Amino acid sequence: MDKLTPEKAKWLAERYYKGMEKRDASMASEFYTEDFVLQDDGAVDLVRGIKEAEAFLQNMYNTWPDLKFQLLKEPCIGIDGVTVAFLVRATSSRKSRRKFTGPTAQWEFASFYTVDLEQEKFCAGRCCFNMLDLYEMLLPIPKRGGKFFRKLEKMFTGRQAKNG
Repeated sequence: MDKLTPEKAKWLAERYYKGMEKRDASMASEFYTEDFVLQDDGAVDLVRGIKEAEAFLQNMYNTWPDLKFQLLKEPCIGIDGVTVAFLVRATSSRKSRRKFTGPTAQWEFASFYTVDLEQEKFCAGRCCFNMLDLYEMLLPIPKRGGKFFRKLEKMFTGRQAKNG
């Protein structure tokens, strides 16, 4: 296969996120190449290789009980034919402070992966989400526009929203 097809991209996404729901960190070797590198907004540093990916996944499973993933749109394939993007909703039974999400924490994020077509595994990835969304679910963050919220917003985004 020279390039990803829409069918193969969807198969990779479904296989990957269903595998993630098994909560088995050792599955990293099924989905990532040996030289895999991940930059995730939920990780302090780059995740490099299978061992670090396993540790990262285990930490994620410990933090977010009963983690579930839902693909929100069809995968998008990059013009290079080996990059794919997923828009995903994650849900966990961990209690959320947000009234509108109900008793569970939930957030949406975008994942971008480079695929090793021969191995049908990801060799590089980038996961992007709004850290303020996660903190707001778990911590008593003050009202939007408040002094403390603006400080957090500036810390995470490098800029502040205008009031009003």
